[in-house]
Amino acid sequence: LGIVWVYFGRWLHHDIDAFGDESRRHGLRRLDYYILAFAGLVTAFIGMTLLLSFIIDVVVGRQIWGTDLRLHVSAALATLIVGLPLWLMTWPRMQAKALAQGTSGGFARRSVVRKIYLYLVLFASVIGGMISAVTVIFRLLQALLGTQSLDVTGLLDALQLLTLFVIVLVYHFRCLRADGTETA
Repeated sequence: LGIVWVYFGRWLHHDIDAFGDESRRHGLRRLDYYILAFAGLVTAFIGMTLLLSFIIDVVVGRQIWGTDLRLHVSAALATLIVGLPLWLMTWPRMQAKALAQGTSGGFARRSVVRKIYLYLVLFASVIGGMISAVTVIFRLLQALLGTQSLDVTGLLDALQLLTLFVIVLVYHFRCLRADGTETA
């Protein structure tokens, strides 16, 4: 897949460079980079969630090291190894262009593709955080009211999800606010 990615990526960049209009070229590159950044962020988020879930399972002692946990940790690491570099190759480049001074930075900050990316990530983070928070409260209320015993692993999994959603939300919200501050 990496070879296919490089091959078609090369042709994509070649076709983008064939456009005569410079603003159109920059817009198409931004679209490509934001799609890749979003895919990398989602993949890295899933990998981090799986890895933290694995750590919680081992620490709580719910499972002993076995085939299931080895598959769990290998899936977590593989997902993280694919997603994190993809996000780190694309997002910092787009962020640097948006923070640049002058007209090119202004165009990058006001880009519709950038706004869609940021608002989509913020929306997903808010919804995911709300679901995780409701899950935490539900598990605690079940334990307090005595309907079920406290599932520590489930509670910790919901808390780690809530924490990850909050981290993603705060980071991207700061990026959006920085865009507004630079524009003003």
